[in-house]
Amino acid sequence: MKWYKSRTVYLFSLIGILGGAAFLVIGTWLEFNRQRLPSTLWSFWYLHRTEPMIFILDLAPLVMGIMAGLIGLQRNLSAAISQGEKEWEVIFDSFSNLIFVTDTKNIILRCNHTVVDRLNTKLSDVIGKPLSEVLGDGYLELQKTGTTEFTWLQRLYEVFIHSVQVEGAEPQNLVILQDITERKQAESALYVERNLLRQLIDNIPDRVYVKDTEGRKTLSNKADMQASGAKTMEEVIGKTDFDIYPAELAGKYWADDKFILDIQSPVVNREELRLDEYGNSVWMMTTKVPIKDSQENITGFIGIGRDITRQKMSEMELKRQKQFYETLISNSPVAIVVLDNDEKISSCNPAFESLFGYESRKIIGVSLDTLTEETIGFTFAPRLNALGRLGDANPAVELLLTDDSARARVLAAQIEGLNAQRRLLTSQVYEAAEGQLKANPDLLAEPAILLSHPNWPGGVVGIVANKLVERYHKPALLFTESDDGILRGSARSIEGLHI
Repeated sequence: MKWYKSRTVYLFSLIGILGGAAFLVIGTWLEFNRQRLPSTLWSFWYLHRTEPMIFILDLAPLVMGIMAGLIGLQRNLSAAISQGEKEWEVIFDSFSNLIFVTDTKNIILRCNHTVVDRLNTKLSDVIGKPLSEVLGDGYLELQKTGTTEFTWLQRLYEVFIHSVQVEGAEPQNLVILQDITERKQAESALYVERNLLRQLIDNIPDRVYVKDTEGRKTLSNKADMQASGAKTMEEVIGKTDFDIYPAELAGKYWADDKFILDIQSPVVNREELRLDEYGNSVWMMTTKVPIKDSQENITGFIGIGRDITRQKMSEMELKRQKQFYETLISNSPVAIVVLDNDEKISSCNPAFESLFGYESRKIIGVSLDTLTEETIGFTFAPRLNALGRLGDANPAVELLLTDDSARARVLAAQIEGLNAQRRLLTSQVYEAAEGQLKANPDLLAEPAILLSHPNWPGGVVGIVANKLVERYHKPALLFTESDDGILRGSARSIEGLHI
């Protein structure tokens, strides 16, 4: 431990100061009270006051104490300054930026360790050299052009130069080099992305815009700008709909925008009626999505609008045509069936239902292949044939030829009624024929079935004969006897035996 840092020195300094101070206080008191002092005490004080050497010796502790205190204070101050310099050196060397201290002639006086590490050299190899020699031609060019950025050792730096003037010292320059390589690369990549995005939104036909929470546009693409009736972006950016559209219409638009901001949820593909740049009504398909910051606070929303006017007009025209053709088909006297792409029935008109005996709800989605010649033969043809079997066939001819849908419906209903009557008669004759066979089983032993009855209608015996052939697999002949005693009938045979 150094002597000036010893506690003994501090102690004696304190004692000297206190002793000297006590001497002054006591002496002052004695001087003012000398009339009341005993002669012995006054003689002692008078001797100290009149003899210079004794007085000096009395003040010596005070003087020595003050001097020791001043020396200790100076030493402590020097130690604090030395400690501050060391701390400053540590801070100076801890900066990631490259720092040079130069004189007015740009000779390097000091630099931090970042410079030494970047150059991969020693500090002594840098100090004393011109700054331009260390930094190379790029720095010289920077000084000529007055720019603040230059490339050095394959890195891009931004230069900051500050003049330092300390009283009593030569002027110096503080040169700071900040590595901005990564920042510039990020800025370049961001610029490319922004430019690409801008080119994209400016060249799509959809309207793209961004609004803040006050309804002011902060971004607008060309389609949106043109639709707003503006010629430049300055006429749109920072403006609200109240600055562009009539007040009533702008109020409606703002209410829609406010709704998005209030619910804080996107609205996707909503169809709405708006105005184009000429004031014409257009249909828009709009999507609006709120924009949030890092704290999840709404800062605005992005809107995308697509003009679907042609699509809407086409849909309306298609709907009109559909209604027209549905009305036309529904009221047509001609039987019409409509097929889808898979050739399945999608609809049919009432004339088809009446003519063929199908209900539309039962055949929707059914392949047309199910309506074969046999199907038609057993649905449409029997209804027409029923007229000839039971009476006059002229209504069937009239049904096929009429252009009057109302008359066609009446005729179809009449034919359907006669066909129902035919089915009933057929069922009755068939049951009677089966009754005869059950009553006389020997009839089935014959090569052919031969039956007759005077009350059987001649128009249905052929149908019943066909049913008997299908059941017993042998020829069948059914007759009805007329009033004149003549048998009239119909015969059906099996394959290979012609009648």
